This record gives sequence, structure tokens and C-alpha cells, in this order.
Amino acid sequence: CDRLGADILRLWVAAADYTVDIPASQEIFDRLVEAYRRIRNTLRFLLGNLYDFDPDANAVESGAMEEFDLWIMSRLQGLVERCTRALDAYQLHIVYHALHNFCAVDLSALYLDIRKDCLYTFAPDSTARRSAQTAVYHLLHTIIRIMAPVLCHTSEEAWRLAAGDDAGGSVQLQAWPEVDDRWRNAALEGVYGALMDVRDTVTKALEEKRAAKELGTSLEAMVKLAIPPSLADIFKAREELLPALFIVSKVELEILAGEGRVQVEVERAPGEKCARCWNYRPSVGQNESHPEICDRCLSVVEEAREL
Repeated sequence: CDRLGADILRLWVAAADYTVDIPASQEIFDRLVEAYRRIRNTLRFLLGNLYDFDPDANAVESGAMEEFDLWIMSRLQGLVERCTRALDAYQLHIVYHALHNFCAVDLSALYLDIRKDCLYTFAPDSTARRSAQTAVYHLLHTIIRIMAPVLCHTSEEAWRLAAGDDAGGSVQLQAWPEVDDRWRNAALEGVYGALMDVRDTVTKALEEKRAAKELGTSLEAMVKLAIPPSLADIFKAREELLPALFIVSKVELEILAGEGRVQVEVERAPGEKCARCWNYRPSVGQNESHPEICDRCLSVVEEAREL
């Protein structure tokens, strides 16, 4: 409790702009506690998905990584750059806001929410899962070192769990992360910016269906998406990614005849719920040995039984 309280107090100091009067109230501390929990829970998720990952044996080279993982790695370089520049200018409050926003938006609301299907249900040694774990590994080690000057106790605890026998002493003795230009990709960030804009539209349509009690979870949905020709190349090239991106069971893509607004229709997905991945697929129930799972999960289960 004392260690937690100390980190919260340090977070309060770091979050304050010292060039003006620094306020203190119960409401402010309540918000800081919530921000702290967000950062800590993000670390827990990252740590929990590296339980079977050996960076020396399982890491995927950047050239073979999935595009979505390369996107978050590019975003991570932006975080390192902002935090480094802010610390050089003694602007700790910018570091706090950048780190919290990255954990809450880029990771919790986007990357980790979308990637958990791959991390949880794909074959353990599949390239896609190892690619995601490679990104998770870099995210974890970078975030811990960024937060170390402020959240001293939490970063120390996380570092010892993350680095294990290779911890090399305290996290405070580790080098500050540097921007790695190999991961920077402004063009890819632009592509995913367009995808995320459409995702916001789809999410709104899904929420309307859920509010009307027509759907429970988003995985019960099939999305019919009509996009203007200007977005055709981006979406057609990533059509297989769209269900995971929108966290739905199926996406049907159509290109509009002319430019116009993105059009979204939400229907109930065909098929039954897979007991393993929770997606709704027509293949559920077709295998006599495993009638409760879909064809994608069946291949993973059968592969595991052969090992």
C-alpha cells in the first residue's frame, strides 16, 4: 500500500504543470488512481501474453512481421520521441499524458483489443501470433523504461517479471529507450489512420444495435461495408483483417460507384458461436469430434493433439 501510494504521489507531481499553481483535490487523485490502474493493467496484459515467448527463439524479424504489428511499432517510436523531447525540456506532465494516452487509446482501445483474438486463439507457434508477441515484447520493455522515472515501484516490479534472469539489476540502471528508425513508417500510419476512421463509424453502428438489444456482443454481428473508390485499395488489400479490426465475425465489402460517405449495415452473423474463439461461423457443428468449435479453431486443436 505504501509503495502504491508513493507511485500515485509521484504521478500527481509528474502530471502537474509546474509553471502554474498546482491543484490538489480528491477528484484529481481519483482520476490519477484510475490512470495508474490503466497503465498497470496494460502492463499486466502485455506480461500475461509473453508467458511462452522467448525473444531469442521466437521473435519475428521486422520484415516478416504482420502489418498491424508494424503499425503499433511505428506508433511506439512516436511515443518514445515525444517523451524524450518532453523530458529534455523538463515537461514531465507531457510524458504522463503521452504515456497514459498511448496505454488507454493506442493499446487498450485499439491494438490489444483487436489483437487478443490472435494472441488467444491462433496456434502457439504461428507466424501471426509470434509476430504479435514480438510487438508486445518491445511494447512492454519500452513502456517500463519510460515510466521508470515516475512510477518507480511499479516499473521495478514489472521489469523483474519482464526481464527475469536477464533483468541486469534495477530498471533504473537500464538505458533510456531510443527512437529506432527501422520501425518508423509514416505511410503505414496514414493507412491505418484511414482504417481506424472507418472503424469508428462501424463501432457507432454496432453500439446502436446493442443499445436496441438487437445484439449482445460485437462478435454476434456481420458488417456490410460500402466504401468510396478512394479507399478501395486500402480496404481490398486488408479485407481478411477487417473482421478482427472491427471485432465482428464477418465483413462483406463493397465498393461504391462514386465518392460518398462510408455506408455501414449491421446484421446478425450466420452460424453458431464457437466455444473457443467466440466467433459465429457456419462451420460450427460440422465436425463430429468437435461440434462446438469452428473450422479455424479445429485446425489449431488438431495440430496441438499431434504434438
